[in-house]
Amino acid sequence: MMEMLEYELLKLIALSMMPAFEARAAIAYAVIFMNMNNIPLFIILTAISAITGIIVYYFIELFEKWIRKDRSFLKKTLRKIYEKYIDHLRDKTRKYVEKYGFLGLTVFIMIPLPGSGVWTGALVANIFNIKPRDTVLAIIIGAYMSSTISWFLSNLGVLIFSYFPIL
Repeated sequence: MMEMLEYELLKLIALSMMPAFEARAAIAYAVIFMNMNNIPLFIILTAISAITGIIVYYFIELFEKWIRKDRSFLKKTLRKIYEKYIDHLRDKTRKYVEKYGFLGLTVFIMIPLPGSGVWTGALVANIFNIKPRDTVLAIIIGAYMSSTISWFLSNLGVLIFSYFPIL
C-alpha cells in the first residue's frame, strides 16, 4: 500500500514538472482521480512546477546557444521548429506582455489552459526581455494562481458529479 502511494506521489511530481500539464494538471488529477485533496500536496506540487519554470527560464539562453552552435541536420531542423514556435508565441502574447509587462506575464502564466503556464511563460519572458526578478515573481504568482483555479474547478466538478452518480 505504501509503495503504491509513493508511486502515485512520484507520478504527481513528474506531471507537475511537464510542459503543458504542470501543477494545474497534477492537482486536478490528485483531486479527481486519487481523492487527495490536501494543502501540503497543493503547495509542494505548485512549488515544483514554479521551480521548473524558473530553471527553464535560466536555461533558455544555453539551449539557444547550443542549438545555433553547429550546422548538423538535427540541430538545423530543431532550430527551425524552435524558431517557428517562438515566432508563434511572440505573435500570440505581444499584445498582453509587451503592453502590460510583469502583470501581463503573470496573467498569461495564471490562465490554466493549454498553451500557457510556467514553461511557456519562461519562454515569453525571454522573448520580451522581462527582468529576471520580475520573471521569477510572475512565475511564482502565476503558478500559485493557476493551481488555485485548477484546485477550485476540480473540487467543484467533484462536488457537482457527486450529486449525479453514474449507474
